[in-house]
Parts: sequence; C-alpha cells; structure tokens
Amino acid sequence: MKPARHSLTKRDILRGYRAFSHTISSGRSLQKGSIRCFYSVNPSGGIQPRIGFSVTRNIHTAAARNRVRRWMRESYRLRKDALRDLPSGQSGCFDVVFLFSARSTPVLDRRIRESIDQAISSLLKELQLRFSESP
Repeated sequence: MKPARHSLTKRDILRGYRAFSHTISSGRSLQKGSIRCFYSVNPSGGIQPRIGFSVTRNIHTAAARNRVRRWMRESYRLRKDALRDLPSGQSGCFDVVFLFSARSTPVLDRRIRESIDQAISSLLKELQLRFSESP
C-alpha cells in the first residue's frame, strides 16, 4: 500500500479571476480566526475540490503576503485528504477560497495553521450536512 501523498497539484488549485469572484460572490462563507473560507458547489467541477488562497492588502509588503500564502498552502496541503474523502454525491465538486484578512497584528505560522485547521473542520461539517440533506 502506498503512503498518502500530500502534494498540491495544478489541478487542485483554483485559478483565474472569474473562478475566484464566482466562489466569493455566489458561495457561502465561514470565519475562523484570521481566515475567511468561501465555498460553492460547482456541478461541472470534476471529481476533486479546487482550492484558492488569497491575502488582503492589510499585509503591506508583497513578500509578507507571499509568505502568508505559502503558509496557507502548506497548512491546507497537510489536511487536504479530509476534504477529498468527502463524498461529492450528485452535487458535483466544490470550489474553496481561503482568504487571510488580518489587521496589523503580527502574522505567525502557528496562528495560520490553527485557523486553517479550524476552517477545514467547520467546512467539513457544513459540507457533510449539506450533502446528507440533498437527495
């Protein structure tokens, strides 16, 4: 039996302005710590969830925003198997955008990991309820 791979491939990533704006504007959201998680069901999305990462400009330098985005990707990458094991049912797959929006507080890797873990746990609960209610 092969060990679980924790890679994040190109097909796992949500790309493009339209895909992001559609997920943010028409999807549901939940807030955990500094992370706001937007998600929407995508009937033509394929067999696995697509994930996007974004950081607000409250983090002033591009280097710091890129660092936060890397931390978010890494935190998700380690927990992504939980979302893949969720049955997509007849609804198709879903798109998720994790938006980091912190004020001027210091940004720490540990806080981002905790917020991503909490957001993924809450997202799993909501999606399980949603898929169990659908016929």
